[in-house]
Amino acid sequence: MSKAKKQEKHNETGHDAPRLKSIPEVLNYLTGQGFKVARRTLYLHKQQGILREQVGGGFSLKAVDDYARRNLDRPGIYAPAPAMLTDDKARLLKAQANKIEFENELKTGKYMLREDVEARWVRAAAFLKQDLLNFGPRMVDLALELVIKQLRTAGIDTDATGLHSIGPDLLESYDRGLELWLDRYVQDGKKHVQESMQA
Repeated sequence: MSKAKKQEKHNETGHDAPRLKSIPEVLNYLTGQGFKVARRTLYLHKQQGILREQVGGGFSLKAVDDYARRNLDRPGIYAPAPAMLTDDKARLLKAQANKIEFENELKTGKYMLREDVEARWVRAAAFLKQDLLNFGPRMVDLALELVIKQLRTAGIDTDATGLHSIGPDLLESYDRGLELWLDRYVQDGKKHVQESMQA
C-alpha cells in the first residue's frame, strides 16, 4: 500500500481525522447543520450501532455526516431523489404491496377466499337438502290424508281406490324431482360464485 493511501486510511480511522468526542458534541454539530434530532435518539442509534463510535472513542465527522444523511430529517433541504427502480424491482414491490393489501382485506372481512365461499355454499345446499328430504314424506302423507278425507266425505270407499299404495310412488317421484332441483341449485350457485369472483 502506498504511503498516500496509508495516510488517507489513517486519517479516516485514526486520531488525526476530525472528530467529535461525545454525543452532546455530535448533537450540537448536527443541529448546527440543520438536522432535526434528539439527544436520546443519538444515544439509541449509538447503542444500536447505527451511529458508530471510533475505536479510540469519539465520532469522525465523515461517519457523522454519513449517518445524518441516511437517518435524519433536515427540514427545508430535500434529499436527492432515489435512483429509478428497475422494472423487475418495481413489479416485485407492487406484487408485495398487493399481497399485503389483499391479506389485510381478508382479515377485515372485505373479501372471502373462493374455497371458503364454495364450502359455505355446499354446506347450505346439504342443509337445505336434508330439510327438503324430511319435508317430502310429511307432505305426501298429508296430501293423501286430505284426498282420502274428501273421498270419504263424498261417500266413496277409499279402500277400494288403492290410494294408500300410491304413497311410495309419490315419494319416489318427489325425491327424483328434488335431486334434479338441488343439482341445478348447486350448479347455479357455483356459477354465481365464479362470476362474482371474476368481477
